[in-house]
Amino acid sequence: MIASLYIGGNGISAEGAKAIGEALKINSTIRLFSIAYTSILDAGAKAIAEALKVNSTITTLDIKLNSISDDGAKAIAGALKVNSTLTTLDIGLNNISGEGAKAIAEALKVNSTLTTLNIESNSISHDGTKAIADALTVNSTIVSLHIGRNEISDEGAKGMAGALKVNSTITTLNIERNGISDEGAKAIAEALKVNSTLTTLNIENNSISDEGAKAIADALTVNSTITSLDVGINSIWGEGAKAIGEALKVNSTLTTLNIERNGLSDDGTIAIAEALKVNSTLTTLNIERNGISDEGAKAIAEALKVNSTLTTLNIENNINSTITSLDVGINSIWGEGAKAIGEALKVNSTLTTLNIERNGLSDDGTIAIAEALKVNSTITTLNIRDNSILSIGIKAVEEALKMNKTLATLYIGDGTISSEWSKSVEVGLKMNRTLASLDHGNNSISEEAAKAVEGPMKMN
Repeated sequence: MIASLYIGGNGISAEGAKAIGEALKINSTIRLFSIAYTSILDAGAKAIAEALKVNSTITTLDIKLNSISDDGAKAIAGALKVNSTLTTLDIGLNNISGEGAKAIAEALKVNSTLTTLNIESNSISHDGTKAIADALTVNSTIVSLHIGRNEISDEGAKGMAGALKVNSTITTLNIERNGISDEGAKAIAEALKVNSTLTTLNIENNSISDEGAKAIADALTVNSTITSLDVGINSIWGEGAKAIGEALKVNSTLTTLNIERNGLSDDGTIAIAEALKVNSTLTTLNIERNGISDEGAKAIAEALKVNSTLTTLNIENNINSTITSLDVGINSIWGEGAKAIGEALKVNSTLTTLNIERNGLSDDGTIAIAEALKVNSTITTLNIRDNSILSIGIKAVEEALKMNKTLATLYIGDGTISSEWSKSVEVGLKMNRTLASLDHGNNSISEEAAKAVEGPMKMN
């Protein structure tokens, strides 16, 4: 009995879709049907829509990237008015404009089963968004809505904000990459002050600056449902980061915050770090690519000494202890910043993942991290690749591996390490019994040296 049918990514045209549509009218077993990444066009969408009017088993339909325009969207909308089994519809990456979105919105006013709608990467603009927002004021089943990359602008954001003030079912909203500025962000922020159901908000890659960030931060001081917030790839600088930091001191629900690729610099990072000293709910923080130098890294390090919840920290290209994962990669953290992080790792007891790749650690910074690994008992994944680590730093890693009992995954490749590295790590691995994954990347390691590492790894 076939319950899931995936036929996307083939050369199926409208004619093929029509044949499948006829079959779906009588099929009673398929629950999930995906015909994405093909070329069924509007004619194919209409055939699928006709099938949905009589089919009573399909719960998930994926027709994204099929060159479907407004006519096809209107047909699907017509089916939604009578279909009573479909719960998930993905119609993203098509050519639907405001008119098609309006038709879908009208269907949402009467449909009582659809819970997830993905209409991202179309061209519904603010008109289509306002229509969908209006539908959400009466619809009571949609819990997840993805309308990113639709050029909705501030006007569309305002419409969606109005819906959030009265809707009591939606939990996930994605409005990324929509040309939303501070004006739209402020409208969303006002809605968050009264909305009591939304848990996940993605508003990344817009044009939000410090003013918009301050409004969102203010909302976080009273909102008690948002657990995941993505404001990455905007134009948030020090002042916006400071406002978010103040909000984190009192907010008790947010667990995941992505603020990557803004312009926090050290001032903004210090503000976030101060918040981490008192915040007891945030578990994942991403602040990569924010122009953070040693001063910011030191502040994060001090926060990690007292924080007891952070489990994931991404400071890549840049770096808390309710935090379990920290990504500070791709920043400008050098020896002093790495030393501060190392000292923090000696006392932190919650961080499990640390990504500090693509900074400027060199041997001094690597030695500091390695010394911490000798006593740290929680870090399981460490990424220090693409730095400037030479033989002295490699030797420090070797010594750390002899004593560390928890590290399971190590990324250290950067293209400058020779076969000497493999020989050195081989010595450490012979005494280490936890490392299960080792990535030495693009390096000039001979086959013999690679085998030297491979032998001890097989014993772990």
